[in-house]
Amino acid sequence: MTQNGNQDGAAQVNIKDDGAAVIKGENVSIREGGAALISGQSVSVHEGGALLIAAEKLSIREGGGGILLANHAEFNDSTILLALADRIGGNVKVMVDVRAGAVFGLLVGAALVGLKLLRRRG
Repeated sequence: MTQNGNQDGAAQVNIKDDGAAVIKGENVSIREGGAALISGQSVSVHEGGALLIAAEKLSIREGGGGILLANHAEFNDSTILLALADRIGGNVKVMVDVRAGAVFGLLVGAALVGLKLLRRRG
């Protein structure tokens, strides 16, 4: 189903040279395109990307992504911000892994607590 660039609830969603805000489907394939949010059982992205992807099985070739949630993720020459997956394979550059994200969260939390304590003293 397609409505003004948005894909919703289809069994098979194919996008080529285009984009969408939100995509929900069983099998999602994007080639040279992108989306803000993708949710599907099997998601494949080739020379494209998405801000947030949630999938059982995810494959990204020569693309990128923001936050990726998957049971199994396979990459080929791709760059992503953060991946949360049971299994990750292939050639991928992850900007923030789970450990670095946890440390960053702790540091931001400690800084906020420190600022709050300083405000109370002043």
